[in-house]
Amino acid sequence: GELGGNNTDDDGFSAAVLDQFTQAALDQFTAAALDGFSTAALDQFTVATLDQFTAAVLDQFSLAALDGFSQAALDQFSQAILDQFSQAILDQFSQAALDQFSPAVLDQFTQAALDGFTAAALDQFSAAALGQFTVAMLDQFSAAALDGFSAAVLDGFSAAILDQFTQAALDGFSVAALDQFSQAALDGFSAAVLDQFTQAVLDQFSTAILDQFTVAMLDGFSTAILDQFTVAVMDQFTQAALDGFSAAILDQFSTAILDQFTLAALDQFTLGVLDQFMAAVLDQFTFAYFHSLAVQALDAEFGATARSQSGLAAINAPQALLTSTGAGVVVAVIDSGISDHWYLNSQIAPGGYDFVDFDADPADETNGIDDDGDGMVDESFGHGTHVAGIVNLVAPDAMILPIRVQDSDGGRWSFIMAEAIQYAVDQGADVINLSLGVSCPSKVLEWAVDYAAFAGVTVVAAAGNTDSPNVHYPAAYYRTIAVAALEDTGVKASFSNYNTYVDISAPGVGVYSTFGEGQFAWWSGTSQATPMIAGAAALLLEINPTLYPAYVSDLLGMSAQDVDPLNPGYEGQLGYGMANLALAVAIVP
Repeated sequence: GELGGNNTDDDGFSAAVLDQFTQAALDQFTAAALDGFSTAALDQFTVATLDQFTAAVLDQFSLAALDGFSQAALDQFSQAILDQFSQAILDQFSQAALDQFSPAVLDQFTQAALDGFTAAALDQFSAAALGQFTVAMLDQFSAAALDGFSAAVLDGFSAAILDQFTQAALDGFSVAALDQFSQAALDGFSAAVLDQFTQAVLDQFSTAILDQFTVAMLDGFSTAILDQFTVAVMDQFTQAALDGFSAAILDQFSTAILDQFTLAALDQFTLGVLDQFMAAVLDQFTFAYFHSLAVQALDAEFGATARSQSGLAAINAPQALLTSTGAGVVVAVIDSGISDHWYLNSQIAPGGYDFVDFDADPADETNGIDDDGDGMVDESFGHGTHVAGIVNLVAPDAMILPIRVQDSDGGRWSFIMAEAIQYAVDQGADVINLSLGVSCPSKVLEWAVDYAAFAGVTVVAAAGNTDSPNVHYPAAYYRTIAVAALEDTGVKASFSNYNTYVDISAPGVGVYSTFGEGQFAWWSGTSQATPMIAGAAALLLEINPTLYPAYVSDLLGMSAQDVDPLNPGYEGQLGYGMANLALAVAIVP
């Protein structure tokens, strides 16, 4: 068959950069962000972030600033009183009133607030205040407060005040206080209020305000820290940040905008601040965490596509998985080896072997040489990985034992195949998949198939791809299950061999599966139909591990759908027809 593989020195933000973001784009970005993150994900992020703040900053706040609020006083306020108080305040402040606050007044207010509050006072105030506010009250407060703040108020904050505020915030918060505050905030705000808050913020910030904010926040950070970040670290961080955003939203950000953002941010950060930041990130996020995120993202794209392909539906594999997944069954894939692939790694059984290089590393390999002189280099690379992926799609909980007997150009020998079959049996395989074969009979190969059958191991083999009744071994041997290839509709694949020794058929045209070291690809052949049947055998053996190979073959044949009416001229030469896995698992004794 043919292989088809589906093998990115300014100080702050200028008006020119910010002008590239329209209100519509910001709205779209916000919607995508809110849609992409679940409550669980937000909780994880909050905990990871808050774990890093110290209690030092709370000592900067004095009890005097609370001016009269004691624990005893706070205990007097019931939920009803606080609700009434908040409602009364919200009813009184209009946008016009808020607009009257000048920059000077706001600066004074901010400075006074920053001059002190102790940790004890803030803890008391936070605990008492947060304990009293209901979700309904917070919803009312948020909506009303957001309605009142205009761009005029936001314009009042100077860069100096923002610098002071930012420094005070960064100096530290105790874990206990932040945990209480964050949990109360997250528990109290409904999705509707958060949506309103985000929209209100985006509606109010002008280019001038964003410029002021950016300059104030980024002031003091140099490029020295950039040397501390490796490509791998930045890639991991980016992957974690982007997880949850749809491709459509990300496509709206042009290279020019992202480049300008990166330059503006990276021009400013000091070594000390970024060291603290990276220490906090690296303390919380391990390689395993980021690897898990990456696998989840890849699986949502490529794994989901593979699992939903029409070939699996044609054999009713999704319905069969409701009954059996192949757990506890070992399927040996005797082929060109299996690459290190994120989709398969968790299901690779130990004990694999390479009979080509005679070592314990049965990886799919290339040598860049046209060994067989057919004008193609390494044309069989990826074959074993592709076959293993199909076994996994049909029986996702079965373990796969990789055994390499074929080089990257497809060269193989019957005596090595025989040795590999015996090895697989001795290693405890329950099913052996042979998506390969030879045109000449071999006594030693037939003996190996008999050895497996007498040990209770089911051998499944491909019928061949010459569109002829030519005999292909070991498929033609009595104690194997020989597999022909069909289109998803049940019509014989144009390349598939046919013969009366064929036992059953399965889809083998344009099958999407694992390829190389992390990719997916389409491939056609009886090689692709065969692992569907090997996977089916694993499903049956999970239900009844005592089934002998002949019984496995009978169950698959009895449950198959006759395709002779669709294939005039090939009657009786495509086995019992298209495999029906849902029916097969239903009739296992």
